[in-house]
Amino acid sequence: MRRKLDIKSVYNRRQNCDVREIMKQYCSTCGMEMAFYYQNQSWYCHSCQKYAEPYQFQAQQMPAHQPPVQQPHAQQQYAQQPYAQPQPVQQPQMYQPPKTYVDEKVAQSKIYGAMRMRDSTDKIISIRWAFAILAFQLIVPIMAISLILLFFSGTNLNISGTAQVAVIVLIFLAAVAMVIFQSALVYKLVGRRDEHFRRDMLMKQGMLEYLDAISVKEKKDINVERWTMNTILYSVTESDRSPGLWALLVGLVVIIPIVGVFAMFYCLHFLTKDVHSHDQRQRDFNYQFQLAMFKMGKIDTISYDWVPLPKRDPAAYVLVSILTLSFFLPYWWYVNIVDMNSHMRNQWDFESQIIHMTKVSETPESSVSEQTPKPHKEVEKPDEILPEP
Repeated sequence: MRRKLDIKSVYNRRQNCDVREIMKQYCSTCGMEMAFYYQNQSWYCHSCQKYAEPYQFQAQQMPAHQPPVQQPHAQQQYAQQPYAQPQPVQQPQMYQPPKTYVDEKVAQSKIYGAMRMRDSTDKIISIRWAFAILAFQLIVPIMAISLILLFFSGTNLNISGTAQVAVIVLIFLAAVAMVIFQSALVYKLVGRRDEHFRRDMLMKQGMLEYLDAISVKEKKDINVERWTMNTILYSVTESDRSPGLWALLVGLVVIIPIVGVFAMFYCLHFLTKDVHSHDQRQRDFNYQFQLAMFKMGKIDTISYDWVPLPKRDPAAYVLVSILTLSFFLPYWWYVNIVDMNSHMRNQWDFESQIIHMTKVSETPESSVSEQTPKPHKEVEKPDEILPEP
């Protein structure tokens, strides 16, 4: 109970005390801090040993000191500032195509230059490579199984040791030939992939530059199509694969079988995956290009006749190849050859449409397939025969 009374009394004293109790006061004589006694409601200086007069109460009175001297340049800095004038409200403007310095002819030359490169980059690979690998893959196991049965069947055939060694060497050479064929095919497929992707990047950049130049010329809004095409082009980086390195890794199956088998499966995997993803992006990019040309009035209709590639599952192909003891691999090689050939033929058909869409009469379609255009020969006109009088 006493504790409650003490708390209450303290609370009452704090409520009844003057504001000066929580303020610092300094003696006007000695300048020392003074103490406040709430019983007398007055300030007392212990140094002078006297109470302060009522008229000396000054809140937060500090010792005497000189005020800071203002610099003259600070006054001039704010005195010379001009009065801020209100800015006029900008009215909304109509759409203006982005500024570009790409000429239409320069963009067209870039497109047709990429078209002329396809004779050296887009090479059609024959499916005979897959059949050759299939033949080797059938011959090598048959010869090995026949030799094993011949040794352990107990026949009366008298085969000398030299003949046996010759048969073993023949089987080994057939296996080495099969590995060489696979390494050569890997080199051709990976190299064609890299060259085609580089040419296609050059082609797409030329198409984008052509749309930029035409949009400025026609003053049409195709920002949505251009943004979509840029997203398709730069969202995925199609980096080059070293064909020589992958051919060497696949060839190691004779020396280090584990490394060679893993390299072969991974090479088949990215060849299948990269071609299909590239084909899908190419179809979308070409559709956006036709849509932009349609908006600018360059074409009447949009022909979306690009034939998509059949769906492939590389993971399922790996599993089937393991279960069939690699007898499924020739078909997987066949798939990689055929899919890329089909993709390039579809792109060639679309490139022939680009020639008509851009409407360039000085670049005939026949000259696109040539590596270097041949100069036209001047035809001598025969002398005109004057009519007889």
